Amino acid sequence: MQFDQWEHAKAKGDRKADSTKCLQPNPNHCGRSPTVITLEYLPALELAKANKLFARKFDPDVDALVLDAIDALRSQGGGGRGPHFEGVRLEVAGGVRCVELGTEMGQPATLAPCTSGEKRQAFEVGPCSADGNLTLGERFGDGDERFPRLTRGRYAQPYCAIRRQRERGTGVDACMDVEGEAVVPGTRLISWWCGAAKWNQLFSFGDSQDDGKKRGHRGALFINVPFVAARDKRLCLEAVPPRDDGDASGGTALEDLAGLTLAKNALLAKQKRDKAGKSEWGLVAMKCDPDRPLQRFAVHPHEQM
Repeated sequence: MQFDQWEHAKAKGDRKADSTKCLQPNPNHCGRSPTVITLEYLPALELAKANKLFARKFDPDVDALVLDAIDALRSQGGGGRGPHFEGVRLEVAGGVRCVELGTEMGQPATLAPCTSGEKRQAFEVGPCSADGNLTLGERFGDGDERFPRLTRGRYAQPYCAIRRQRERGTGVDACMDVEGEAVVPGTRLISWWCGAAKWNQLFSFGDSQDDGKKRGHRGALFINVPFVAARDKRLCLEAVPPRDDGDASGGTALEDLAGLTLAKNALLAKQKRDKAGKSEWGLVAMKCDPDRPLQRFAVHPHEQM
């Protein structure tokens, strides 16, 4: 069950909050209802814990096809499991940086120079939903970059958890997470406890053979937004260089290249964590745009030392 926005948060302009959902003495603290389940939420249903399907609410006037998809899942005995990959490295196309994810919950995902054997850069991709097929590390053209090859299923395409490669004896199970389930462009990606098929921890990839918008542009790494009222149904991960990197090749020029805004740079100012006081590259969710080079992620095997 996925809850929608708080009722008082919907009160904007001429729209008023539903008084039947505002039972608290404080009128600015109202309840919220489950959001209407659509095909955007299907991967989460597929990966439901213990293969037990339970969801509400549905509205055939909003999305009737999702009911057919659930009937198909039920005929297969519940949720499915698709591909699962280990030892994966996520590299900003062109070899600029690699994604890093720490073990401290709530810690922002960052990007650093790709380093062989760096545990923070080693990921598991999966489990993935089973509708469709996904292969990683396929070469495109004559270059060394490797991009996913994706085949869409009957109703959806594979969506996968991206978790830090688990280490024996540590008990840490950290997943990449869209902070606070926010659907606002510029929201950070953070490290968080892996949940049971949480939509904001499920990611899919653009197809190396389809550089259009139907299946996601080549190199895209994105989430589906399951909220009916959301303006953008898909948000792509984007690498954000620091505003003051001290590197002429990685500062202003790349900011202009990616079309960064001052507002985003203000957000990234919070990510200055290393002892030397240098800014870090960040990772945020943005509106998908195939012309933004920092939304292209190559997928490579993680080399061990």
